[in-house]
Amino acid sequence: MRRIAVAVLEAMVLLPLTGCGGHSVLGCRLRSVDKGPYVAKNDAVLRRVPVYPGSYLVGSFSYGIPAPNACSGRENGPPYDHFYTRRTFSKPSGTARGKIIRFYRKTLAPEWRLVGYSVADPPIDSTFERDRALLYVSETDRYWVVEVDHAASRER
Repeated sequence: MRRIAVAVLEAMVLLPLTGCGGHSVLGCRLRSVDKGPYVAKNDAVLRRVPVYPGSYLVGSFSYGIPAPNACSGRENGPPYDHFYTRRTFSKPSGTARGKIIRFYRKTLAPEWRLVGYSVADPPIDSTFERDRALLYVSETDRYWVVEVDHAASRER
């Protein structure tokens, strides 16, 4: 009974202080964005990005970026502000270094805007932006990676 009373008292005190439906207290974030729907939107963006010919998917995962205004003291844990979805692909045998990056620079334009890249020659990565989405492509000797956040450029 005491636990219920404490929970009710906490709700009475905390709910009026929340700024976004129970997500924050005095500007301090308590809950993460919903991973499932967020990652589904990332996946929708990735479905519209062509896969470099001859590549095959090696792995895929999504990871959360901690909220900058989190109430907890955990540096790399929840609550999460947003999620990146990363896919790793095999690099076709005999593909020259930089060819995949040049392919994406050509293929994604003009729909995506090139907003960042390393100055290496040949190129090893590029970052693109479209609407609110941010897309990163990089390559190594054996693999290449594409990573997206569908809402990276939204106001946080």
